[in-house]
Amino acid sequence: MTLLSLSPIRPFPILLALALLTTLILQPGLALDSQSSEKARTQWTVNDTMKITVMSGIDISPDGSLVAYVVKRPVMTKDESEWQHQIFVTQRGGNNTFPLTEGESSSYCPRWSPDGRWIAFLSDRSGDNNIWIISTKGGEASQVTNVDTEVLDFKWSIEGKTLSFLAPDPRSDKEQAAIKGKDDAQVKGQNVRMNHLWAVAWPGAASSSSDGGYELARITEGNFSVLDWDWSPDGKSIAFSHASSPEPADEFFSDISTVYLETGKVTPLVKSDAMEKSPLYSPDGRWIAYTASDLPPVDFSAFWVYLVPASGGQPRCLAKTPDQKPHLLGWSEDGKRLYLWEYRGTTTAFSALPADGSEPEDVSAQGGVMDEIRMNRAKTAVGFTFQNSSVPPEVYVSDVEGFSPERATSFNDGLPLQALGKTEIVSWNSSDGQRIEGLLTYPVGYQPGVRYPLLLVIHGGPASTSSQDFIGGSTFYPLSYFYPYAAFSSQGYAILRPNPRGSGGYGAVFRKANIRDWGGMDYQDLMTGVDYMVRIGIADPDRLGVMGWSYGGYLTAWTVTQTDKFKAASVGGGITDLVSMDGTSDLSDLVSAYLNGSFWEEYDLYINRSPLYHVKNVTTPILIQHGAEDTLVPITQGVELYSALTGRAVPVEMVLYPRSGHAPEEPKLLRDVMSRNLEWFKRYLL
Repeated sequence: MTLLSLSPIRPFPILLALALLTTLILQPGLALDSQSSEKARTQWTVNDTMKITVMSGIDISPDGSLVAYVVKRPVMTKDESEWQHQIFVTQRGGNNTFPLTEGESSSYCPRWSPDGRWIAFLSDRSGDNNIWIISTKGGEASQVTNVDTEVLDFKWSIEGKTLSFLAPDPRSDKEQAAIKGKDDAQVKGQNVRMNHLWAVAWPGAASSSSDGGYELARITEGNFSVLDWDWSPDGKSIAFSHASSPEPADEFFSDISTVYLETGKVTPLVKSDAMEKSPLYSPDGRWIAYTASDLPPVDFSAFWVYLVPASGGQPRCLAKTPDQKPHLLGWSEDGKRLYLWEYRGTTTAFSALPADGSEPEDVSAQGGVMDEIRMNRAKTAVGFTFQNSSVPPEVYVSDVEGFSPERATSFNDGLPLQALGKTEIVSWNSSDGQRIEGLLTYPVGYQPGVRYPLLLVIHGGPASTSSQDFIGGSTFYPLSYFYPYAAFSSQGYAILRPNPRGSGGYGAVFRKANIRDWGGMDYQDLMTGVDYMVRIGIADPDRLGVMGWSYGGYLTAWTVTQTDKFKAASVGGGITDLVSMDGTSDLSDLVSAYLNGSFWEEYDLYINRSPLYHVKNVTTPILIQHGAEDTLVPITQGVELYSALTGRAVPVEMVLYPRSGHAPEEPKLLRDVMSRNLEWFKRYLL
């Protein structure tokens, strides 16, 4: 069947791009700690945060000389509020930057062909996300797929003549007619659209079929949903992880199988009650590496790296990684090591795990946050974004051997870095003696001996991490924009971001330390941190504020039911009623896993640790912010708290963000989230 059409779109020719973008030509060889030129002013604003250029989707050319990446910028006009994504290419030392795509449509996910002559990417220029391919010499971009759903992800085969891609099952004619006729009642758990693998041949730009399309071949089908996959070195088979449905709660129970492309035969490879994911073939095709959780398979689980014979057999476990939550990147070319990254306290680490079972070895130096990490096909070069608290994100490239990063981009030069308060790692003993770590950002112009208003900012997860991201707000995920640390700092606040029990980055034991204890010792970790800030003379005990999103919103709501020391609070997308959360969230297993039972089994614990059932103690003014279409923490969680506080005449304001799930993403809405938080705490603390 031919479901594809060839519809060329003209990208920026490279020579014209170079002529127009001379102001973006970058300096080679900049060190990780180099800082951009700074404006003289010392006030950071919400508008400065919105000006930050975010880079993602990094991919390195096969020879390691060029890096492709996605640049994300906001488009905010009278009638628009959206993010535009375009693909750029830069020499690894920072020279010859040019846009590979341009126009009003967005383009994502660049992937170099194995011979380095082409870059495939996803774009919504045809209405839905489809695969396009463009020559690295410029010219016309060719549309390769024309699916009526959307392409979720894709990968080149080893020889570069085929692309596999993941897409939801298409709707049947009957389903489409029902939707059109508004006769489309849905039964929960029935007619679920699974995500499956397809393949499309790419013989070259001059080899399109007579009707202008490329032939699709289905790789997998059945009552399962594919999560991730990897081509075998000989191109004859694919290893893939899969779950019983695409629902988030079911993804924790994924298994791994292989499919032989010539016959379509699927063979189970690894199946257990744990979560098995991220299969990767060894260079010789004999082994498949993957990660597997312990039990229960949830976010706080310990994960291990295993090797299993590609033909099937008994898996072999490799050495434990420091955080026990490794993210696999690929095998070394000689098949002796597996490269991975994971959190290490408030930073990230890029490491090599020997296939012989020896202990892992760090490749990168400690300090700062590496993100969007991706290696070239030969695993000789690695590209990533790097940032730390005072250095905004840019793209870097390094050889893997003799790791020495070179800065490739300078999109965020010119930000007013003098308007940033200093950030440092702090630690203190909790009420039981457990050592807790966090990040302290000082107010701009800090003077020792002067007490300042202190904001306690609690991360979500619970197994997330307060890390050394740029305090201006920089990561691809929009949660970094909700609480504008740089703007708060320039207005005279000190900011404490703890990593209480349950946080990632400190190993599996620490990550599991809040099981059956939400609002218990994690709360003590937070309060002892605030007390420490008061004791060393930084925080004014009469001007304390607290805020957090998601689980951070839960702990914020919990905190103001336990103490009246905070003069203002902001609860974002927060859990307030564990009973109703367990029954309405699309990730309901999260609560029951942490509390070791559903609400009908542990009713007293659910009630006792729900902020809503202690709301009579609240006197702190609260700002509630919630996505109107949030299915992870349903909007009713915020509404219940708002109604209870209104009934008690506690100062409260609730803001709903339309078209938004758990994290509002539209630029104007993100700007509103930040601005309201600034104004709320100014009203009560300044």
